[in-house]
Amino acid sequence: MAGRARVYELHGDLLFAGAEAIVRSVVEDAPELAILDFSHVNEIAQVSRLTLLALRDRLRAEGSEGVVVDPSGVIPDPDAGTDSASPRFTDLASAVEWCEQVLIRTHCGPRPEPDPVEDHPLIRDLEGAAAAAVRGAMTRRVVSAGEVVLEAGTSFAGVHLIVRGRAEARGTGPDGEPVTWVTLGPGTSFGELALGTGDEQQTSIHAVEELELLVLGADDLARIAQDDPAVGVQVWRAIARDGYRVADRALRRSAIRSR
Repeated sequence: MAGRARVYELHGDLLFAGAEAIVRSVVEDAPELAILDFSHVNEIAQVSRLTLLALRDRLRAEGSEGVVVDPSGVIPDPDAGTDSASPRFTDLASAVEWCEQVLIRTHCGPRPEPDPVEDHPLIRDLEGAAAAAVRGAMTRRVVSAGEVVLEAGTSFAGVHLIVRGRAEARGTGPDGEPVTWVTLGPGTSFGELALGTGDEQQTSIHAVEELELLVLGADDLARIAQDDPAVGVQVWRAIARDGYRVADRALRRSAIRSR
């Protein structure tokens, strides 16, 4: 199924010859989903914009779709805000994940929607008193779009489970430029990786959309462990397992970014 989606990375100033070469490659490959990554493009000639928009129309006429990664907004979509707009993302990993979900739905049939709370490893992997302790300790928090949820450099503030909305983990790249490392949606969590970095948050978490969170704070974790050490061990073990999953996901997305 991997060949049904392809990534096309563009670099530098995109003139007509470059746009024409991209169109030729996409047409020859004929993927169901073509991801055009403009992350490293500086400028685009107007004729190149028109050429790429024509490519999108051609893909749709053939039952395919063009997906755009454009963190700097170098190629605005004239159909933005309408049903005709192209799927757009600020990082390649999120675009790849979106394509994976589309292909799964298309070729594997409908799947039951996961419960963002009950299916999260921190809840799913616990039973009995440990599960009850975590559910009872979690507090609900709503964060407006555009707000910073966690600042880089702050102390471990607990595990934040996303019930609704999307967030981005942002930091600084090797060249000193701001980078969006990963986009987080319902059913994912953040904050736990600080436990592996001296209890210090390494990235800043920004609310892209209004976020509804369930937060298991650092004080809540300490209280659970103090009230019942056996339950505390189970909870910390679940957090450690979830932390490994989050780290593995981040490493995989970093690998995608570096290709």
